[in-house]
Amino acid sequence: MERRARHALETHAVPRDWGDDLRQEIALLFAQKVGRSPDLHVDRQKVEEHFGGWAWTMVERLGSNAIEGLHRRYRVESALAVDSARQRKQDVEVKVALSMAMSELPPLTRKILELYDKGYKLTEIAALTGEKYWKVVELFQQGIDHLKDRLTDRE
Repeated sequence: MERRARHALETHAVPRDWGDDLRQEIALLFAQKVGRSPDLHVDRQKVEEHFGGWAWTMVERLGSNAIEGLHRRYRVESALAVDSARQRKQDVEVKVALSMAMSELPPLTRKILELYDKGYKLTEIAALTGEKYWKVVELFQQGIDHLKDRLTDRE
């Protein structure tokens, strides 16, 4: 297994820093194969004569499978990392824009939106703020409209 991993590194089948990953992947694939078939389908009558070639062929195939698996995994992981970094940047930008838009609202409207965001119903917000229900609904709608306008202006 070590020889197969070294060969892959020397022929640049995998980047140099993947050496340990490749060795571990080959060992893992071998362990899975042994777990599925403990005798590895070895013909005991021919084992002395053919074992060396058979073992090398098996390690060669496992090495190829490991290389393909690593390339596939790193390709997917790097794409996910780029996507998540892009998403985090967008999330931060939206939060900043939302905070800026919220700061432009009158204090009562801001308070209504904050309470609504925390899960309070508009009737509960009316009771908490001491305002009439219709007034809370009106301020809530004005606040939502303002936020929509500000966030669509940003795009």
